[in-house]
Amino acid sequence: MKTVISNREASAYIRERREFRNSTGSFWAKNYADGYFVFSYETAIAQFTDGVWFINDTTYSITTSAHQSKVRSALNLTWNGDNDVVTVTRVPRRAEVLSSRIGDIARERANRIRVSAY
Repeated sequence: MKTVISNREASAYIRERREFRNSTGSFWAKNYADGYFVFSYETAIAQFTDGVWFINDTTYSITTSAHQSKVRSALNLTWNGDNDVVTVTRVPRRAEVLSSRIGDIARERANRIRVSAY
């Protein structure tokens, strides 16, 4: 069950990877078997899978840009070096899964980031 929250409260939910939705249903997050996903409307704007955050950096509407900013802010507050971040661009609207959209290239890049961090 998703908790209805204000957009201001979203950062805490994102940091804890908890499910939520805002009152209009335009900003929401859900845990699936393959990861934690944050959506703006029907488009995945962030995904946490296998210890890696995939951040959708594609430009959409003003509202989605505000949602993306909220995600980036939440991740900056919790950055502790344990999580890698892969930025994804040119994601079509209504893309539901970021990691599959960018496929092996993103996974390879994420692995290089992990290796270079040691």
